[in-house]
Amino acid sequence: LFGAATSEEQARAENEQLELQRAMTSASLQRIVDRLEELRQEATKCTNKCVAEMRRPARFVGERFLSLRPSSGAATAAALGIPPTSPGRARGARVEALSRQMKTPEGRQLLREAEAAEEAAREEEKPPTQDAAPMDRPPVEQKGEGEWRIKGMYKHQVLKIGLRKLDELWATVGLFEFPQPGLMDVGRGLLREKLFQEMLAGTIRLQSVPINDVAAAQRDLHKLTLRQLLRLRVQHIDFVPSGCGADSVSTLGSTHEAFLTMLDGRLFRLLGQRAIGERPALAS
Repeated sequence: LFGAATSEEQARAENEQLELQRAMTSASLQRIVDRLEELRQEATKCTNKCVAEMRRPARFVGERFLSLRPSSGAATAAALGIPPTSPGRARGARVEALSRQMKTPEGRQLLREAEAAEEAAREEEKPPTQDAAPMDRPPVEQKGEGEWRIKGMYKHQVLKIGLRKLDELWATVGLFEFPQPGLMDVGRGLLREKLFQEMLAGTIRLQSVPINDVAAAQRDLHKLTLRQLLRLRVQHIDFVPSGCGADSVSTLGSTHEAFLTMLDGRLFRLLGQRAIGERPALAS
């Protein structure tokens, strides 16, 4: 009995020792966590203070850069109170005066107002711009009796003028009439008739049509009349699928370019036939 009681007391003492060690360890860890949090807050304050100190001198220059405009310097020099003098001395005086003005909010506001006045003066001096209307005739130079020369234009520009003029002169009879499928000829109709109606009417542009619809509409081009092909091409006369500077009258590549290429091929072939006397009907 005496030995059993001794063992229980030892076990109890060991448990109490372990609990004490756990409590001491937990307290030490908590002190470490608290200290780390204090260090983090101190580091954050120091960082914010350093950033603020760095931004203070750079703010003046940054605000000045945002308001800089190309200027002759006349109004700015007058705003700074710099008298007219030699170019070299005026330049040095202007830089020195700008440095002084940029240090105060009132000086920076004065510079902005001076530059705004210069900008307004330059805008008033510019001649009014007008939207250029499409050219309806190429520039022609008469070289002699019955002899003229077109110059200063590219081939595709002359083609655009000619197509616009033809579309303006030719009647629009049957422009929205399409072949309809029959019982014995189901394939006679158009796969994308509604799409062609909208493009001919100008309510939708080729560049906004999905690629799949453009690919399907290519099969219908050989079923359109000469008049419909002409109006369709004029509606998209300035559309350049391959980017700026490309001649879209004869470009190849994407689905939209392939559509225009097929359209151009059939249109110019029918125009050629009409020019030599075969005269394909405009509406058939």
